[in-house]
Amino acid sequence: MINNRSQKGEGAIVFILFILFFAMVVKGAFNILPIFIENRTVKSVIEGFLEDQEDVLIARQEMMEAIDKRLIVNGVGNITSKDFRVVRKGGQRFLVANYSSAVPYIFNIDLVVNFDNIRFDITDISVL
Repeated sequence: MINNRSQKGEGAIVFILFILFFAMVVKGAFNILPIFIENRTVKSVIEGFLEDQEDVLIARQEMMEAIDKRLIVNGVGNITSKDFRVVRKGGQRFLVANYSSAVPYIFNIDLVVNFDNIRFDITDISVL
């Protein structure tokens, strides 16, 4: 015969642990969400820059300075033009950026997100 008194209260402890786990997941999601929004902003800044530069001859340094200015205007702080590089592959040129962002989570634990999804074809742009 099972003694029901010895099992009382375990449901409450499991429920509290579940709530704590859920709260930690929600806190992490709220901390990481701005990083993904900023990554989307970086992509839209580069897309806008490339649309403006279709028929213009531009030096590489001027291109990086223009990207830097646009990133500053849009409030992007985790990436600068120093994180971008021009890569040639198969007769095409790409503007590529790989960077990581970290946000504090709890105490001395940080959440780090690595982005390697910024890659734009700039073959049509005349870069000196």
